[in-house]
Amino acid sequence: MRLITYRHSNTETIGLVDGDEVVDIGQEVNGEYPDLKALIAGDVHQIVASARQKARRQPLAKVQLLPPITNPGKIICVGLNYESHRKETGRPEVSFPTLFTRFANTQIGHEQP
Repeated sequence: MRLITYRHSNTETIGLVDGDEVVDIGQEVNGEYPDLKALIAGDVHQIVASARQKARRQPLAKVQLLPPITNPGKIICVGLNYESHRKETGRPEVSFPTLFTRFANTQIGHEQP
């Protein structure tokens, strides 16, 4: 299940990617789950299964992807996929992965500038 937060026609909502379409889950859970963070905290599988049957769809190519969680409490990243960067910069190998923070205003949607 690929859940996304996206913008379509100047409206921000949540959806489910289904092939090359987006199922507008936000339309079906209007108000009860205002964002993806709230939806995940609920019974996400049952909610999505129910909404999936009746929600409108639009082409994935026609929506603007936003950061999945637009209101994170905190973001702590683990630098496990940076081994090639460590090697190219000549940094020494470490026993434990690097932890670092990110801030909400530094997050972008997939393929966004």
